Amino acid sequence: MLKGWQKLNHFPGMNLLCWKNSLSQVISKMKSQFGKEFDFVPKTYLLPDDNDKLEADEKRYKNEGRKF
Repeated sequence: MLKGWQKLNHFPGMNLLCWKNSLSQVISKMKSQFGKEFDFVPKTYLLPDDNDKLEADEKRYKNEGRKF
């Protein structure tokens, strides 16, 4: 229980932004909700779960003649 003079230096839910995997999930969700507002974030893969997506994107980039 906090006393009247005590203060916290943490905000609820901020721990989600401290880990890369949860940060990626939060940004992905925001990108799906707000679209172009979050286009500055590069595509992120959480391995090994997203290994198939990574391989598919790698192959697509190679077929398009782009660097991955």
